[in-house]
Amino acid sequence: MQRLPDLDVILKGFIGYLVLVSFLMSACSQEDYYKEMLDRVRNIERDPKNLAAWGEIEKLTASPAFWTRYYAFSTFVILSRGPAIKNYTNATTLFENGLQDSDSRVQILCVEGISNLGFEAVNQTYTRLLQVLSSNQENSLSWATAECLGKISDQEHGVEVLNALLLECEKPVAIDTQIGAPRTRTYALSSAVEIARQMGSKDFLPKFEKLKKAVSARNSPADREFAAQVTNAVSHLKE
Repeated sequence: MQRLPDLDVILKGFIGYLVLVSFLMSACSQEDYYKEMLDRVRNIERDPKNLAAWGEIEKLTASPAFWTRYYAFSTFVILSRGPAIKNYTNATTLFENGLQDSDSRVQILCVEGISNLGFEAVNQTYTRLLQVLSSNQENSLSWATAECLGKISDQEHGVEVLNALLLECEKPVAIDTQIGAPRTRTYALSSAVEIARQMGSKDFLPKFEKLKKAVSARNSPADREFAAQVTNAVSHLKE
């Protein structure tokens, strides 16, 4: 009698087939989303005062479907790089709300959008950006957020942001942390230096000296490398 194929093998083969089909369908779907996004960008760039077109994309940013949301925010990010965005007065609020999205990929887009909009957008959204930074995650979202905060120009709240960035820089790391990591504190240091320069470098030197002392007292290779960065920053601020 001919032996029947093992049921487990059949099931594994069928599951593999379903995964492949799902992957191909997803790839096709994403390509469609991408084409639609480019069409929307071109349409708005041709007629940037068409508020209905802006509103249509805004509605898609609230979609429960991830890729719909993702490409809607991507459309706004692309438009935020050019002059057309000036015709859409809700851009800063849209990106700020997007920082609360459940997916970090959408959040990263919103950080980029805020950064593209410039100083005023960062001034308006800095509180939400600080909340993202304080989540204690080390990833591309925390890197982008730390870098974006360096664009704040509000004198009143700049000190608050500067202190938060320096606090991020002072967080201890494990002894076996790889040199160059965590990258969030490298971006945070760069942004803190930028803010200090805008607000009067020498007034904030004691804060950087305190950071230098704290990091220099640690023994991990990553901390020694970062201490050199802080020392260099202090030297530049003294110039």
